[in-house]
Amino acid sequence: METKIIQITDEIQSFEINVEARAEKRVVFHIVAQKHIDGVLTIHLLGEGATVEIFGLIETGHHDDIHMNVAVMHEAKHTKSVSHIKCVVKDESTCTVDGLIHIEKQSDASDAYQKIEVVLIGNEAKGNARPMLEILNKEVKCSHGTTVAHIPEDIVWSMQSAGLSKPLAEQLYIKGFTKSINKYLARPAKGVGI
Repeated sequence: METKIIQITDEIQSFEINVEARAEKRVVFHIVAQKHIDGVLTIHLLGEGATVEIFGLIETGHHDDIHMNVAVMHEAKHTKSVSHIKCVVKDESTCTVDGLIHIEKQSDASDAYQKIEVVLIGNEAKGNARPMLEILNKEVKCSHGTTVAHIPEDIVWSMQSAGLSKPLAEQLYIKGFTKSINKYLARPAKGVGI
């Protein structure tokens, strides 16, 4: 499977990727805190049997505003997409992820899945996960899931009772949370090394 890694570092960045018939692509994007970022990633599944896997990791700093829009456009029969996006939102930062799955009328037997997970660190951190489905064909399989939550206190408490400091316990939790995306990146994500 062909893999494309995208580092989003500028205030406004837009990417468009086409996947032709029977092609398989993996797209991995990574956003590291930059005060304000508006990112757009649009994937077009153009030919019959086109497949894409999307993995995304967004990491804020202390006072950032990040907005990422990921759209997967199923434009042919028997297309497949899997999207998994994770966000780590710290302190007074805000992260919003809009995820769109669009399935055209002619896209019979398409299969789409989207998952967005946001972990909040600090009482002022804000996260928004907004999945959207536009399905114009009845003969498809399409699903999504989202979570926005703070690091579970019982997990932090358990690690602290084993002798770890709260910052180290949080750091270990984040490392585990981001592991499934980090494995596709060339280097470990910022702030999660121990």
